[in-house]
Amino acid sequence: MIWFTSDLHLNHENIIGYCNRPFRDVYHMNESLIENWNMCVDPDDTVWVLGDLLLGERERGLKELIPRLNGLIYLVPGNHDPCWSGSRGPSKRLYAWRGSYRDAGIILVEEQKLIEIDIDTGIPILLCHFPYAEGDVPRHGDKYNRWRPDDEGYPLLHGHRHGKKNLNGHMIDVGVDANRYMPISMDEVCNLVEQM
Repeated sequence: MIWFTSDLHLNHENIIGYCNRPFRDVYHMNESLIENWNMCVDPDDTVWVLGDLLLGERERGLKELIPRLNGLIYLVPGNHDPCWSGSRGPSKRLYAWRGSYRDAGIILVEEQKLIEIDIDTGIPILLCHFPYAEGDVPRHGDKYNRWRPDDEGYPLLHGHRHGKKNLNGHMIDVGVDANRYMPISMDEVCNLVEQM
């Protein structure tokens, strides 16, 4: 089975208040997100994480939290992942972080703004941390506009917004805030694509 998710922000205490998440503290959030993930995802499954996996105490998170997550994890880095080059460009620190993520068993999808996959719908599905440039109110102003793909009519799975609604035009927000704090399955994605 293939799953999609985004914006877990593991170890990030402040995200609870920023996004009005229903957790007592960061420990409760981490444990709930891991439990929800593992209720869905089997060890042989594949999970596409569309950015912002960890934020606070990343080294500890890579060593203590990520190994507890079921499945083979592909990460399309987001703006809060230190393995994303973004506007910072290549550096020794960036390459060190990429090594740390790989050491944790994560497969990085590097240096690509937009990924295309084929699923059962017969049309390409695009993956990106950022939503389309059109039809979305940027949470961070224009700061990430150059990383936002253009809407050419294809379904886009994304994160970044921390919204409560998972379907908006051609966009499907796979972030945990829009999906009951758990990954969504390929079947759910196909159902949402059919509603477009």
